[in-house]
Amino acid sequence: MKLLLAIIITIICMLLILRLFNSTQSTATDKIPELSDGLLLKCPNSPNCINSEYPEHKDHYLPPFNIPESANKQIMAQAETVLLEMGAYIITRSEHYLAATFSSRVFKFIDDFQLRLNDNGQLLHIRSASRTGYSDLGVNKQRVKHFLQLMNTHTNSITINKAKSENE
Repeated sequence: MKLLLAIIITIICMLLILRLFNSTQSTATDKIPELSDGLLLKCPNSPNCINSEYPEHKDHYLPPFNIPESANKQIMAQAETVLLEMGAYIITRSEHYLAATFSSRVFKFIDDFQLRLNDNGQLLHIRSASRTGYSDLGVNKQRVKHFLQLMNTHTNSITINKAKSENE
């Protein structure tokens, strides 16, 4: 049993070291992929990417964030606040687009995180992808889920505060 555990730990360490010395390692300020025909880029075939733009890509899909009507004017600012709370580094932002990066604590791997507000302002599409390696052990999927939970909490507080101010 101890031998099997030692082998597994050795393999994991070797994989992490290989990823660390990958020649395509980039920095947090490197350019993030842009939009393609107004949409977030599709995920590669590797499992280290999540994208809400393409529901037909079931292995990479999580649904977009549905924006409550009461929060749609503030949604990009709110999303930026949530990302900063999560430890993101904001690269670029506009009225309908936001790009950020996350860096892993130990090995400093960079993951890109992008948001795109759809044309009618009712959906916030999300893409989170590792820049290097093949698998991310589900990190990007967990990050998107955590982002969606925080956005729900923040937009609910916007709705409550707006309702209070309208009643006063």
